[in-house]
Amino acid sequence: MIGFMPVLYEDELCYSWFARYCVHAGYDAYSYAREDLFARKNAWQDIRFLNRLNEQALQIITGMISMEELILNHTMFPLFRFTRPERLAAAFQQLVNQSGSAGSILPFPKLQEPQVLRYCPVCAVEDRTRYGETYWHRSRIFCPMNVCVEHKCKLVETDIAIKGAVLPRMNTAEETISLYEEMKTDTDEPAEDMKNDTFVSSCEMELAEYLTQLFYAPVHPENRVPVSEVLKTKLEGTKYLSSRGKMRNISLLTQDFLEYYRGFECPGMTELQQIQKCFTGYRWNFYDIGQLAFFLKIPVEDLVNPKRNKHSQTDRFNRKVAELYDEGLGCYRIAGMVKASPSTVRKANKKRQMKSHNHAVRTGMYKENWEQLDAELLPKVQIVCEEVYFGIGEAQGRPRRVTQKTVERRLGMPQKRLDCLSECKKAVHDFYETQEMYWAREVIWAYRTLQKDESRQIYMRSIINLTNMRKQNLTACIPYLNQYGTAEEVQSITALINP
Repeated sequence: MIGFMPVLYEDELCYSWFARYCVHAGYDAYSYAREDLFARKNAWQDIRFLNRLNEQALQIITGMISMEELILNHTMFPLFRFTRPERLAAAFQQLVNQSGSAGSILPFPKLQEPQVLRYCPVCAVEDRTRYGETYWHRSRIFCPMNVCVEHKCKLVETDIAIKGAVLPRMNTAEETISLYEEMKTDTDEPAEDMKNDTFVSSCEMELAEYLTQLFYAPVHPENRVPVSEVLKTKLEGTKYLSSRGKMRNISLLTQDFLEYYRGFECPGMTELQQIQKCFTGYRWNFYDIGQLAFFLKIPVEDLVNPKRNKHSQTDRFNRKVAELYDEGLGCYRIAGMVKASPSTVRKANKKRQMKSHNHAVRTGMYKENWEQLDAELLPKVQIVCEEVYFGIGEAQGRPRRVTQKTVERRLGMPQKRLDCLSECKKAVHDFYETQEMYWAREVIWAYRTLQKDESRQIYMRSIINLTNMRKQNLTACIPYLNQYGTAEEVQSITALINP
C-alpha cells in the first residue's frame, strides 16, 4: 500500500521518482514496490516512459500532477515529437489513458550501441545543495553529444542500461553517483574542478544547446503538419533547391552536410538516402532531424509550431514570372531577374490548354455529360457504400472499409472514374474512416459474432483469428472502440487486449 509519494523534482524522470520512492518508503525488495505501483506485478520499470499504474497509484499520482504533464515533462516523449502527426497524437492519448505501452506505439530507433544512464557531476553537487539528494535528469539521457550544456562539461556514463539487459530493480541517482564518486581517486577535488578536460568545440556545443532547446520546447500532439514539410520549405532560397522549386539537389546537400559535421563525436547521418528520407517523411529520429535543422539554420520555433504555406515556391515563382511578362519584359531579362534559366522561365509561363474532344473521329469519340451521369449514378453509389460499410452480402455480415477503388470495382467503372463525378465522390468520402477506426469497427463486429456462441469463451486469440489482425493493430484501435460499441463491450474488449 502506498503511504506517500516524494516531491517530483524539476525535469526528473518518472523512473528516478519511483526509485526514490522505493528508497524513502523503506521497501525490503523491489518486487514489493512493484506490486504497489504497477498494474502488472512482473513489470520491469521502463526508464524512458511510464509503466501502467494500478488504480491506487494512479489516483495518488494524478492527485499530484496530471497525466498529460507527467508524460510531457517527466518522460522521454519529446524525443518522438517528429513522428508522423496522426501516430504521435494516438500514442500520446494511449499513454495518457494508460491503455498501451510506449514500445508498441512509438517508433523507437535502432541503436548501434547500448544507451546507459549518464549524469553531470556538477549538477549532482548542485542538486544535493538544493534538495539534499540528486536525481536522474531527462536532459542527461537524450543528448547524443554527451555534454552538459549548462556546465559545459562531459557527462559520466554509468553501467545502467536504458534498454536491453536491465537489472530487475530501480537505481536511485544518489546511490549510483555516490558509488562512482567513491571509485574515483580524486574525490577531494571541489565541484568546480569536476569539469572534464576533454575538448568540446564551439560548434558541437552550439549543436548540443540547439538540441536541448528543441527537446524542452512544448510538444503539440494535435498539430497535423509533418516536419518534412518544414524542411522542404526551409530549402527555399538555398543552392539545394531550384529557383522554381521543382528539384532538390540532395547530393550537394549531403556533401556539405558531411563536410560540416566532419570530426564531430556523434556524426549522425552519413548516407544520401538517410537525408532524403527526412524530406520525404520516412525518417523522424530526433537527433537526425535536429542535426539537419541546425545545419539549415532553422529556428526552433519553426520546428515546434510548423505551419503550411498557402502557396508553394512553384506557385510564387510562376506568378512572379507572369507579372514580369505582363510588364512587357522578355524571357532573357526575366531569367536574370529571377535567377533562373530562360527555359525555366518559358516553362513557368507556358499555358497548357486541354484538347477538345467535341468532334467526330473514326473511333466515335464523344464528350460525356458528367453532370447527368453524376446524378444517375449517385443512388447506386450510396447503396454500394452502405453494403460495403455494413457488410451486406459478405460472410457473417463482415464490414468492409469503403474506398473509391472498391466502389468503382463493384459498379464496373473504370479506375478513377469517380474523380469526374463530384457528388458520387462526396458520397464515398462521407464514409471515410482511418485505418484504426476501421479496425475498431471490425473488432466490435468480431466480438459480437463470437458472443452469439454462448458456449464458447472469448479470448484475444479468437478475435485475431476471426479478423486476421495483429496484436499491435488491436492496441492501436482501442481509443476508437467507444465510437462503435457500448461501454460494456469496450471494457470487455480492452481487458482482453491489455489484460
